[in-house]
Amino acid sequence: MSFLKFNKKLSLSFERALGYFPDRSKILENIQLKGDVADIGGGKQPYLTQRPPEITYTGIDIDPDELERAPPGIYTQTIVADITQPPLDMKFDVILCRYTLEHVTDTNAALRGLYEMMKPDAVCYISAPSRHAIFSHINKILPERFKKRILVKLYPSKHTDGFKAYYDKMSPSEMAELIKSQGGVVEQIHRVKFSGYFTFFFPLHLLWRMVSFVQMLILRDYCERFEIVFRKN
Repeated sequence: MSFLKFNKKLSLSFERALGYFPDRSKILENIQLKGDVADIGGGKQPYLTQRPPEITYTGIDIDPDELERAPPGIYTQTIVADITQPPLDMKFDVILCRYTLEHVTDTNAALRGLYEMMKPDAVCYISAPSRHAIFSHINKILPERFKKRILVKLYPSKHTDGFKAYYDKMSPSEMAELIKSQGGVVEQIHRVKFSGYFTFFFPLHLLWRMVSFVQMLILRDYCERFEIVFRKN
């Protein structure tokens, strides 16, 4: 067993003992996909691996290269657009926005764009890293080129990932307030308190977990990442 695999196995065993891993949230898979479905920022990694014939599955991304690298035929259609300035003629029954909002500079504008793309009574699912997470703080400090080199070495499968993150209003309570200000109704919030970023070296992971315990005590809204589901009135 390699050094990295050994440390990851040890870190995950430690998290299992604490009850933080695996996180068993089924919020996303329990959302009924129907009618017109939009995958925001899914790009080359759409949520669906197979498209049910009864839905229209639209991939929306600001980067055309990301959409071109998606599995052939997975999207019914693709649209290159900035969600802060959404296409006004497109309305959806379900919107999926997974780990995208942390990359926009104005989360309020992005949520307004999502809300404008929703049909009446439509559902939107959002997942995002928390700005309170230690990795988020580190990610904002380190140079982009350095981060990408480290990402490739520690997680080779992520060699094509790496977009600048801003974490504007990236916490469950802040996000919920922004959604309500747009007129949305928050139906579910799930806070995840596990992170795998430091599992490559168990002593570092242990240090991270000790700091996270302190964060839990002083930050009511602490989490590493979170999920929110809201509905349009």
